Amino acid sequence: MKKLFPFLLFIILNNTYLKSQILENKVYDLDSILIEGVREKNIIKRLDPIQGTYIFSGKKNENLSLTQMDANICEKNARQIFSKVPGIFVYDMEGGNQMNIATRGLDPHRGWEFNMRKDGIIINSDMYGYPASHYSIPLESIERIELVRGTGSLQYGAQFGGMINYISKTADPSKKFSFENYSSFGSYNLLSNYISFGTNLKK
Repeated sequence: MKKLFPFLLFIILNNTYLKSQILENKVYDLDSILIEGVREKNIIKRLDPIQGTYIFSGKKNENLSLTQMDANICEKNARQIFSKVPGIFVYDMEGGNQMNIATRGLDPHRGWEFNMRKDGIIINSDMYGYPASHYSIPLESIERIELVRGTGSLQYGAQFGGMINYISKTADPSKKFSFENYSSFGSYNLLSNYISFGTNLKK
């Protein structure tokens, strides 16, 4: 072992010297590196300060785009739809029949603390008796959800949990006739089918 040590030391020092000589005498041009990434779409935006006769300036509000959202809309999975909205409490019940959400620590049962609207029209059929008795909207037909939280929502009614406005999809203006179909299959014999037709011919 003692005889091999000087030989090994010579080899190590020689390799180190040769490498240093190569690095000193040559210039290496490295190829450029292109790094590509996919930026996550911002599906939550703010409402315009003034929209028609509504004033949203200074209010806690969100504008959720369902067409860009990666969520289970056929089963109305509220946890996925409202996952990035601060202060929303979701209650898993009824398997997507109604939206069971609330804010500010209120009761989320069927969202009855919210002023529910569709295209600006109130769909709570019994505002002060049983306000959760609104019909169940297929979310495949909804383009976006407008949400106003906090005390600013009192402008829309006595439900001080907030105001939800479901905005329906409109017909494609570039086509005279359009057809849309969503078919969803899943566990426990899930079968959901949604069909819509759109046209721009007269009315």
